[in-house]
Parts: sequence; C-alpha cells; structure tokens
Amino acid sequence: MTFSEGGVPLINLNLFSTNDEPVIDQRLGTRLYIVLVGIGVVVVLLFSGFSTQTNTITIHGNPVPLSIIEQLQSRFPTTLSCPCTQTSIRRDKFLSFMPEYHPVCSSTLVQPEWIESLFRTYNRTRYYHPLDFRLIASSQFEFIALLCRTASSAINDTLYGEFGSTLMISAQLSTHVAFEIETSAIVEQFLVNTAATLLRTHRLLFKMLEQNSIVSALRTNYFTTMVPGSADFITYWTIYPMDFTTNETDPFNTLVPYCECVWTFDCTFPAGIYNEEPRNGLGGLYLPQPPPLSLVSGMLTGCIPSSSILQSNLQCFYDRACVSTLGERFNETILLTRSRFLPNTTIEVLLTELLLESLHNASSYVNYFMECAPTMCTYLYSRRFDVLHMFTTVTSIFGGLSVIFRVLSPIIIKFYRRFTRVRTENEHQEEEEEEEVEENRLQISMRILQIFHLAKEKILTFDLFESDEIRLGIISTRVYISLLLIGAVTFSTYTSLATDMYTVMIRSPSFAQYENLEKLYSSTLVCGCSRLSISYNQIIDIQPRYHQVCLSEFVTDIWLSYFDLGSYARLLTWFPNDFRLSGQIFFSLLQVLCDMADETVSIAIADFNSTDLITMNILSHTDFNVQTATILNQFEIQTIALFMRYSALFAQQNNQTVYFSPIIDEKNCSCGTSSQCGGLRGFYPIWRMGMGFGSDNIIQPVTGFAGGCFPIEAGLLSSLECIYNQSCLTLIIAWRSFNLTDIIIKPLEFATSNISALNPNLKSRFMPNTTIDMLASQLFIEEWITMSKYEEYYKQCAPSECTYTDDGGFNVLHIIASLLGIWTGLTLCLRLAVPLGVTLIHRYFCIRPSEQGVVVETPYRRKFMKIWSTLWSINVFSKVKTMTIAMQRAATRIYFLFLTGCLICIFLLLSFRQQTYTKIVSTPTASTVNTLYQQPTLFSLKCPCSQNSISYNMFLSISPIQHIICSSAFVSTQWWERVFDNQTDSDQSHETSLIDVANKLISFEVMSQNVFNARINTLINTFLKQAPIDFHHTLAFVTGNLKANQFMNMPTSNWQIALSNAEEQYLINTIPRTFSTGNNSSSCSCDSSSTCSKPFVFTMNRSYPGLFRGCLPIDGLRLSTLECFSKTDCLIQLLSDLLINGTQFNIVPLNSSTITNITLPIGDMIDELFVEEWETASNYSSYFSICAPLSCEYSSIQRNNALDIVSTLFGVYGGLTIVLRFLAPLVIKLYEKIRARRIAPDL
Repeated sequence: MTFSEGGVPLINLNLFSTNDEPVIDQRLGTRLYIVLVGIGVVVVLLFSGFSTQTNTITIHGNPVPLSIIEQLQSRFPTTLSCPCTQTSIRRDKFLSFMPEYHPVCSSTLVQPEWIESLFRTYNRTRYYHPLDFRLIASSQFEFIALLCRTASSAINDTLYGEFGSTLMISAQLSTHVAFEIETSAIVEQFLVNTAATLLRTHRLLFKMLEQNSIVSALRTNYFTTMVPGSADFITYWTIYPMDFTTNETDPFNTLVPYCECVWTFDCTFPAGIYNEEPRNGLGGLYLPQPPPLSLVSGMLTGCIPSSSILQSNLQCFYDRACVSTLGERFNETILLTRSRFLPNTTIEVLLTELLLESLHNASSYVNYFMECAPTMCTYLYSRRFDVLHMFTTVTSIFGGLSVIFRVLSPIIIKFYRRFTRVRTENEHQEEEEEEEVEENRLQISMRILQIFHLAKEKILTFDLFESDEIRLGIISTRVYISLLLIGAVTFSTYTSLATDMYTVMIRSPSFAQYENLEKLYSSTLVCGCSRLSISYNQIIDIQPRYHQVCLSEFVTDIWLSYFDLGSYARLLTWFPNDFRLSGQIFFSLLQVLCDMADETVSIAIADFNSTDLITMNILSHTDFNVQTATILNQFEIQTIALFMRYSALFAQQNNQTVYFSPIIDEKNCSCGTSSQCGGLRGFYPIWRMGMGFGSDNIIQPVTGFAGGCFPIEAGLLSSLECIYNQSCLTLIIAWRSFNLTDIIIKPLEFATSNISALNPNLKSRFMPNTTIDMLASQLFIEEWITMSKYEEYYKQCAPSECTYTDDGGFNVLHIIASLLGIWTGLTLCLRLAVPLGVTLIHRYFCIRPSEQGVVVETPYRRKFMKIWSTLWSINVFSKVKTMTIAMQRAATRIYFLFLTGCLICIFLLLSFRQQTYTKIVSTPTASTVNTLYQQPTLFSLKCPCSQNSISYNMFLSISPIQHIICSSAFVSTQWWERVFDNQTDSDQSHETSLIDVANKLISFEVMSQNVFNARINTLINTFLKQAPIDFHHTLAFVTGNLKANQFMNMPTSNWQIALSNAEEQYLINTIPRTFSTGNNSSSCSCDSSSTCSKPFVFTMNRSYPGLFRGCLPIDGLRLSTLECFSKTDCLIQLLSDLLINGTQFNIVPLNSSTITNITLPIGDMIDELFVEEWETASNYSSYFSICAPLSCEYSSIQRNNALDIVSTLFGVYGGLTIVLRFLAPLVIKLYEKIRARRIAPDL
C-alpha cells in the first residue's frame, strides 16, 4: 500500500532518518515505536472509556420549573439537590381541611333547645324508675353534644392554630412521593394525638370522679336517706345486675351477679321505658321490675350518664319504629342519616375516631413547591465512555508515550543489535585489551580535564534550537530550560496535591456492605430509602418496669378480700378513717392508679408505635442512635408531664363537689377551703349514737396511712411504709376483727392471711416512705427499658442504591500519567514558543541606523507587517525532504489551524464544565456558619451538632406578666377561709395558669440564625396562642362533664336537696336550682343550662357591681368582673357584710389604673390565663454554643479553575502536536496527489 505513485510504502516508513544508525535499524525502530505506541493508546483508550466519570449539572431558574424538577427527581433521586429559598414553611400553606362530623353532631339530638325541652318534659327524677331511659336521656345527649363540641373545637382550633402554624423545615425540596408520604403521616399523627389527648382527658377525669365517689343529682350512682328520729343520714351506692336478661324480683338476692358503683362507674343496664313509681330508698339491686313497657335499642343506663352513653350506641335513632316508642318529644325530626359507621357502633368508638366522617384533607405539592421556590438545582451523574474525557486522556498520554517510545525504540534496537554481535566483539576485545591498558591509564586524567572543559563550553554555548544566530539560540535555550523547570515544578506540585472527585453507585447494598461504606465514606455516603415511612414499633422497643406494688397481690382481689367483712358488717356505721373502711378505698385507689398508669403508658406507647419516622435517605448508625435516644427521652418526659398536667387540673375541680356540708377535723381544718384535711387512719371502735367522728377515738393507728377530705387526696398523701414491714402487715391482719364478733365478720381467706410484705431489698428509686402522690407523678415507673434496632431500620428503609463521592487519594499512576502528558505538552509548546518569542522580541526592539547616520525607529505598521510576514513564513516541517518549501509551509498552516481549533474547543468545553468540590471547615464560628448558609452555590451543607438535644431554657425564656388580681390578697388562702367561714353559698374563684413549652429542641444540625429566629418565633407564637386554647378546651370539657353528669357541688348552687317522708322511704330528693331571667314567666334551670346566672346577693338583698353567681362557681366567676374589688366603697361594704376586718388581712382595693378594662369578665381573663403580657427572649449565641458543631462539610459547584484547564491543555497539546505533525504532511501530500491527477488529464 502506498500514498501515491512514487510515494514511500508504509513498510519503508522511517521516523528515525536523522539518526546515525543504519537504515535497517531506523526502520525496525520505527516499527517497534508504532507497535508500542499503538498498544499504549489502545490500553489508555479502554481504561479511560471504562472508567466512571462524575459530571455535575446545575440548572438555574426563578424558580426552576417544577416539570423539569420532577423529571430530574425520577432520573437522579439520590443526587438531585434543590435548596429551598425559604426553608421554614407553615403547614397551612400546603395543607387544607374541611372536617365532616358524624350525623349526630348536626342533628336535633344535640341541640341545646331540644335537650332543654327534654329536661322540662321529663324533670321528674324522684318518680322515674332508676333504669328508665327518660331519667338520664337529656344528660346523655348533653354529653354527646359535649363530645361533639370538644372534638370539633379541638380539631378546628388545632388545625388552624398549632398544627397549621407549625413549620415544616425543608432545606431541600422534597420529592413528590416523599411529600405525600410525609403529609399523610403528619395528618394521621395529628388525628391520633388529638384523639389520644381527648380520651386521656376523659379517662383521667372519669377515674378521679369515680375514686372520689362524686354524687350525681340523678341518684344513679349514690343516694342518701335520712335516719328517722335523728339528724343522721345514710348514703348507699347503687348496684346494677350484670345479667341483662335477669327475671329476679328480690333486690337483696346476693346470688345475682352485680356491679357496684362504689367500685366502678362503668356499671350499666339496658335502658327502657317504665311506669312511673317512687324510687326505692332501701338499697339493693336496681332490677327491671316491674318489667319495662319497652326497651330502647342500643341505649344503656348506669352509674353516671357519661359512662353509660359511651357504652351505648345510636341504633334506635336510625329506626323510625324504635323512636316512636320513646314518647312525644321523640319524633322523625331526630332520625339520623347514614354514616360510615355502623348503627351499632358505640359512642366510645366514635370518640376514638373524633366523631369524624372525613377530614377531607388535601395536600398541594404545587403550593409547597412555590413556598420552597428553589432557584437552583444541582445533580450528579456518573457514566462511562465520556468522549471529552477519553479524548483528553488519550491525547495527553499519547504525547508522553510518543516521547518515551521514541527514545526507547532505538535503544531497544541497538541493544538487540549489540547482543547479536557480542561473541564477535568479545574475541577482538581480548586481543586489544592488553595493548590499550597502558594507554588508557595515561589518558584518564586528560579525559577528565577535557570533559570538564567540554561540559563548561557546552553549557555556555548550549543551543537546542540550532538557530542561524547563535546568540539568539543560546538565549532561547536558557529561557526554554528555565520555563520548563518552573512549569514542571509548578504542575507537578499542583497535580500531586489536587484531588479528582468521582462518584460511585452501588445497587441494593447489603447491610454489611453499607456498614463498611459508612466507615469509609460517612461524609459523602447517600442511600435513598425505598420506603420513606417507617413505624416506630418496627425499629424501637420501649417497655416500662413498674414499682413492685403494681405487680404485687396488694392490688388484686386476694388482698382486697381482706376488706370484705360480710353482709352484716356493711350495715354497721363506721368511722370514716377506720382502716377497714378507708383501707379498702386506699387499696382500690392504688389498684386504679396502677391501672391508670399502665393504661396511660400503654396508650402513649400505642400512639408512639403508630408514629412514623420519615427519612428520605437512610440515617447513619450514629445519627439513628442519637435521634432514637432523643425521641425516647421526649416520649418519657411528655408521657409523665401530660398525666401530671391533667391530674393537677382535675384535682382542683374536685374541691367543690359532693357532700352537703364541709367536714371540719379536730385541727379546725375545713374541707370547704382545703382538700387535705383529715385525721389519723387506723382501727376505731364501731360508731354508736352520740360518738364524735374525731381521731381521738382511734385505738390502733396504722403507719403510713393519712386521712383527707377526698379518698384521692387521702390516698395520695399516704405511703407504703406499712406493707413494706411484715410486722405492720401482721398487725393489720390481726386487728381485722377488732370490736367485731366472730359471728358478724366474714372469715379471712388463707391466701390473704399469708400475704407477704413488699421486698425492701429490691432495687428501686423510691423509698418506702415515698407518698403515693410522688409514685403516681412518675406513673409508678422504676425505669424505661428501651432498645433501638438499627439493622431492622435498615431493612425497612431498604435502600435501592447508595452513592458516595471519593477523591481517589494519592494515586501514583494517575499522577505519573498526568505529569507525563503535561511534560510532553509543555516541552513541545515551549520548543515552539520560546524561539519564536525570543526572535520576535529581538526584532521588535531592534534599532537600525540610516544611511545619513540618523537613528530612525521602525514604524509600527512596518513592524506589524514584518511580524506577520515572519509568522506567515513559519515552517515547522523544514526537515521533511520529500516536500517542497511551499508544501512545508502549507502543512505548517494546516498544523497550526487544527492545533489552535482543537485547543480552543477543548478550552471552551473545560471552561464551562463544572466540578463538585467538597470542603471541611473545622470548629466553625456562628458567623462562619451563617455565611455558609447564605451562599447559594453551596449544597449538602452539614454542620452536625455535638449535642442534639438542647433544653429550651438554655436559650429561650418565656415569662408571663400576670394580672394584678393574681398577686392580690383576694387569692390568698386566708381570704378564702374567712369568706367560707361567713357563708357557704358563695362563688369562689380559681385562677389557674398553664405554661407548657416542649422540653427540648431536637437539632441534629446547627440552624442558621434566620432559620433559628423563624423557628423560635413560630414556636413562641404557637405557644402563646395554643396554651390558652388547650387550657380552655380542658376546662370546658371538665366543667361540661360535671354538668352533663349532674354532679352536685358542695355549696348546692346547681342542685338543692329536699327531705322526704316515710311514703318516700325518707329518700333525700334532689331538685335543680333555678334562676329568674327577669321575666316572671320564664326561668333558667341548672339541670338544662350552664348559662344561668343572677347578681351576687349576700344580705339585705344587697348586690355588688360585677359579681354574679351561676350553677357552678366557675360559671359565676366567668361572668363576674373586678369592679367591686377596685372600688373602695363597694369593697368596704362587701367586707362589712362578710364580717371581715380588711386591715387585719391587708385587704385593699385593686389599683384600677393598672387594669386595662375593669368591666372585662373574669372568664375572658381565664381564657387568657390571667396574663397581661408575655415577655420572651431568645439567644442564638447560646443555642450555637450548646449545639457546638465541630465541623462543617459542604459541596460547591464551580467551573474548572485556571490550573486545571492549563494542565489539561498542556497534556492535550503534547499529543495533538505529535499527531498533527504526522498528519499535516500526509494531508498536503494527499492533496497534491489528488490535484496532480486532476491536472494530468487536461494536459
């Protein structure tokens, strides 16, 4: 094969014709050179093609279009990063709700007018059968109305308050799928938490009312009879048969299974319509005798309306035939429409669902996107066979390979030739060695001297360029060597220090693989979860270890049977503090408290387990442990705090319930003003007529048991000292029959008589004398046993792929290859540029004399033309003898044209190509962190806190400035006691404030000051708005519950008592109190309305400005104002009527100038927690110092820097030069060949 006729065949190609070696060796060297270069190029080409290259792409927009982002999210889910311009987004910006409730909540059944009409129609409590539906119907529907109001207000106020204003912290735009999963989890958790809070509130209130034996005016749980001929009363608890089909007629038949309201308010029986007859005042079972006229399908009666209605269903009110049997007030207007719940669904189940038909919630990803508004998106992708990378790599290394093999090939050929001539040369050498020994010895010193002089001369006259002007050649050589050494050192240093980032992707890694990757590449490892939402119960185990008393026999029937003294003993009159009576209440309370603790914890754990952990990317082992530990710590604190918050509020509401007159003990402590009055508990004689009820009658006290006005207060003040002591326990058992004959008392069971005391040596954080109040405040929990399961979390997350970025470390081969290409390019570039530059500079600054002897500077135009002429006549192929000068210059121009074009293209590609740089900042300051957060070109910024859980009080303070009334004498204990001593039918205020902020801030990464301020401001605003709402909801539910169950209060301001005669078996009747509305024809009754009120009147029908009374003290308090307490004359008159010495008690009028609105109802003050103003302050510096990030790591997108571009261009230049110096002459020869063929036919 030849290039042209008369051309040189490839087989005769000789690239080493300038050598002094034989032609055959030159051609062999050429062939070896081509083979070695070809093999090297192929190897480099394959290596560069199969190597993975990471490319970084950045898209800008205002904002970036959502359609583009969604496409990128599907293609690059793990590497796409779109930083939000607004990182804190309110939930109400992208979530909307339209709650729809159960049909009963919008029906006539819960309308106040209809419920009030039921009271007016069926207000004959003294005549209705205890199991009659009409006795409690109005109260039951009032309770349903309360549940509807509570659920609706809880949902609406929370949705548009705390929930809606809560910030969603979104540093990066979430994917559409992740957004939907997260919002669904948020809504679901909201419903679970709201329902759990409502149920917890109800259960806690229910248990407290139950244990305190609060009396309902409907007499469905307790009723009282007079003892004829005395001033004494006997109170009985009601008993309901447990067999709903019983035909028993004897109410005192003990063989019938029964449920007693003294132990639980959950006793129920099917409600029916009975003939009216007087109530039985002698106790015994409430039997359905005579049989009911009809039963009300699904409805139950029981101890209290709230408990019985929760166990009932509304099946009857879906059935027209059933409704028609209920009476004139029940007609078709009350029929319910169909619901997603079955008609036989109990009210309690409806309550667990918040009586919701549907929340009709909608989430808008578009709205979320518009709030996030990312203006920049960056993604990384890796691929093989990157054309630009392959081209630059091959051309860079080709230059180095060409230089190396051009040197090695002749040497290898020479070595081969000499090896074949070794034997011949050895024979001749032996003969000549002896003759030359003497001569060489004499010439060594001469040769060394000659070499030194020759070397010096060579260095001074060294000319690599063999220029026509020797001086310019020497200068060019020195400049060339200097620049070459400087460039070589510079690029060698930069290349050895520079890192080449690349991204590696691993599909579906195993847990072992992931752990290894986390150890090696923890800072850049990203593994996207295929399952974004993971329930806590799958990755966290949490169990409490309770105090041993809750696991002992003392809270079981084994010990409670101790107090079953027999039916005869029940008929005796006991001292209230006798252990055989009060002890039963105490241990029943202890049993209930243990059950409540277990129930509270179980519900909390169930809510906790139903909560989801949302993670787009898998958490590292360390982050997972920190996050789960913090979550568990928050759970433990909040579970106990919620229990204590509600129990404290309910305890205050019990102070004004039950009992017709306050009990006063021997220490003159009145239960009217204090709930902690009470005597000693122990063994007393059986009470007889004429004996007092004081503690001076005690015969044998029992250690650790305290007395109190209410069973709960007495129980909470007691301790477990006695049952820790076997001797004390033996004493209790021995004294059981004190003052009783063996005929009366029921024998003690064997298991009870041999019960063992609690183990004092068992490890516990509570002392034996710790009060029950303290134990209950900690939910009887000794410790929490928790465990987080990271491997299970990894399995649930199930990452489909993991990517990590690595810099490759100190790669010797990569550095050698890079330096080889740079050295070659730098060498060739300088060999071309230096001589030309030196020549041009010399000529440009050359001054020549004129013929007249005047020095004339060459005009600039002539200089330019001379330079252009010089450039145009450059010939880099002058040594190619097979070409004419014209062809050599043409080849030179083609060579420079292609070389320049290629270098410009590569320069532009490299200039616009982006790279990801990862940097670490050690011990950053607050200003550094905020500066980093403000830079839009940074992404993947991570500044992990060294402390993830930070108490709010370390950087946030919220303090209220309370109303002046809260610090006045009018809320002191002395004032209460003095007022109560003078009258017991007045209203008494209860000011309560509730300040509750989340205990700790969870912060895995340090927040910027802007985000910190936004989050804290939202938290403060939410708290200031939500705290009064939460308090109002709870207070309204408590008071509404008391009202719906018709509980009587101590001042009898809602129900009055009326004595009866023998015809009614001396049963104490209850009559609802009525208030005149100003219209003689109408009145307001406390059994049907909670808004009844009238001016407060004490003596001589004198009223006081701004003071009112209502059915409950809290009702009158809410309607009252502080007018009288701010006016001197009114206050003096009030004190005079109350017989109080104002000077003695330091009673002075309120300073009206400090009260904004003196006519503002106290109810409005209660709703605002009596807070005039909130003082808040936050400190970012304190937060930052506690968070204390040890380092910040971030990635940034930047274009290639100048050194990267120059080093790459030098490497490419070397290869391009060699290739084009070879191709350019061939192209010209081929052109001339074709041109000659076209001219020949014409000739």
